[in-house]
Parts: sequence; C-alpha cells; structure tokens
Amino acid sequence: MKIFLWRLLCSLVASILIAMFWQSTVLITVLLLILAILINLKSNKIDIIFYIVVAVFATIVESVAMGTGAWTYTQQHILNFPIWLPLYWGMGGVVMKDLYLVMKQYFK
Repeated sequence: MKIFLWRLLCSLVASILIAMFWQSTVLITVLLLILAILINLKSNKIDIIFYIVVAVFATIVESVAMGTGAWTYTQQHILNFPIWLPLYWGMGGVVMKDLYLVMKQYFK
C-alpha cells in the first residue's frame, strides 16, 4: 500500500508540474525524469520492465491516434508528441497496476 501511495503522489505531482510548466519542455522532461527515478527506486525488475513497456506502447498508440487529427500538443518533438510523454505514461501505468493490486487485495 505504501508503494502505491508513493507512486500515486509522484504521478499527481507530475500532473501539477505539467500543468504549471507545459511551455518548458526541457524543464518538464527533467522533472519527470527525476520523478520517474523516484517512482521506481524500490521497484523490482518486473515493475521497471512494466514501466518501460507502458511508456513505449502507450506513447506509440497515442501518437497513432494523434495522427488522425483527434488532438495535438502545442510543444511537439517526436512523432507528434512531447519528449516527456513516455515518462508520464509510464507513471500512469504503474499507478494503475498498483491500484489494481490494492483493489484485488481488499475486495477478495
């Protein structure tokens, strides 16, 4: 439960930082990289692989969806998305995995 709350807090901080500093891609990227390291400090190998897989695949899917013209980012850098987006997707992925595990534990 502690790791879930820690990761949830880091993800919420990431959301706030993106909202505050969206115009500075470099700053957001550095801050999210720090949060990504913090979120994975006590992670095992499987969690880190899960983070990377979610970061890569979710970003690819979003890039394909954005290619349809559904939405765009103001600050685009790679394949129509900002460089920090995979870091954010990875955080969201591990938080959702942890949420599932917590719910599974409490709602048996």
